[in-house]
Amino acid sequence: MRSATEAARNAGAALENEPRGEPAAKARWTDLYALESTSLTVLYWGAVGLVVAGFFATRLLPCVDYPQHLGLSDLARRLQDASAREQAHYELDYFTYNGLFHLVVATLSTCVPIELAGRTVVAGSLLATSAAIVALLRALRRPTWQAVLFTPILFSFSLGWGFVNYVLATAIAVWALVFVARGALRPSPLNLAAMGVLGLVCAFAHVLAMLVLCVAAAVLAIEVAWRDRPATDARLPSRVLATLLRATVVLLPLVVGCAYCLAVYHRQYAWNPDVYRDPTLEGTAPPLWEKLVFFSAFATDLYSDASDQFFLWASLAIIAAAVALRALGRRAAADAPSPATADPPPVVSLFFAMTIAYFATPMVLIGTHLIFPRLAQWLVLGAVVAMPSPRGPWARYLRLGAAVLGLLAGANAFAHCAFFGWETRDASATLDDLPPGRAATAVIFEPWTE
Repeated sequence: MRSATEAARNAGAALENEPRGEPAAKARWTDLYALESTSLTVLYWGAVGLVVAGFFATRLLPCVDYPQHLGLSDLARRLQDASAREQAHYELDYFTYNGLFHLVVATLSTCVPIELAGRTVVAGSLLATSAAIVALLRALRRPTWQAVLFTPILFSFSLGWGFVNYVLATAIAVWALVFVARGALRPSPLNLAAMGVLGLVCAFAHVLAMLVLCVAAAVLAIEVAWRDRPATDARLPSRVLATLLRATVVLLPLVVGCAYCLAVYHRQYAWNPDVYRDPTLEGTAPPLWEKLVFFSAFATDLYSDASDQFFLWASLAIIAAAVALRALGRRAAADAPSPATADPPPVVSLFFAMTIAYFATPMVLIGTHLIFPRLAQWLVLGAVVAMPSPRGPWARYLRLGAAVLGLLAGANAFAHCAFFGWETRDASATLDDLPPGRAATAVIFEPWTE
């Protein structure tokens, strides 16, 4: 009887040996969640499940701005009620960006308590992102077990700060990249329509995520379309033209979302130009060496014990080890691999584009703070996609170690959320004891806060 490790190795080899230039097999429901083996699938979704379960282990979520977004969702719910008193003075504006989270939670809160609706949407965003990464790796013909290396940053800097509308938009953007990758191999009307819808929904969810989607989709579509052309084609101009033509066709549906963002910006800027300005801090950013040395702090920075940063660096170390093992394997090989057994080359454009964006983007942009740290999660995703497939006797241990690392990172996130729930139980009880019609405007939790 074959072991789970052997099954994973054989399945991974079969995936890696898929012929270049041909689209992936017809999509199945299992493609949304299944990895190369049952054990890897269980470990991956066990890790994701622990992160998600952490949001149900505490009444107050450990996300800074989350109560603000929950409050806006409650306002949206009341403004959707025709009998609400607020209707006499205010109306709900649907022509905006960054609003999808509030409307989804507002709609759900008509059926369940708004606290449950909010944490359910946050949890659903993480589950959707995790499934999208598996689907993206499969669409790019990369080993799906590499998705486990993203788990340490699933609870990201953006989520820790409570940017839940951006977290929801990130899930939508990654799913849009799945259709970009498939469309770059074989465009179809259904695929292009899905991209147009996802692009518009992403624009409604968060404008920064839409901007990231445009950059990521452009580089990904060009690289995948270029590699799909026959490598033996000596007519470089015709190959370049064909690549750009296919990439243009694939990216064209995203114009709808871009136009929506521009229209909203034009309308809101006329109302209040000061919202898009920060005269004192506009364009400021730490030096490049700090962005590099303190990358893990900018990417997560969730816990005072820095355990989240440890797991992130360990995940990046595994990616670096895979690169080293692959380089050593090629150097030690006596003969070049035949085309029938050669691995599809890793997709590197997303990693390089997000690395440049991370280092080039300031901390404050167009009056909005904490911008470039949100791109760290995309940089890690690019590294996961660009990771070469390790071979040799150490490859299976690398896969198993990565899966165990992801599970430990998930358990660590759950433990810290549970401890946060224990630490804030008195504050939660105080809020529960407020009489009807009364509300708290702030909760001070640091002794040095003025």
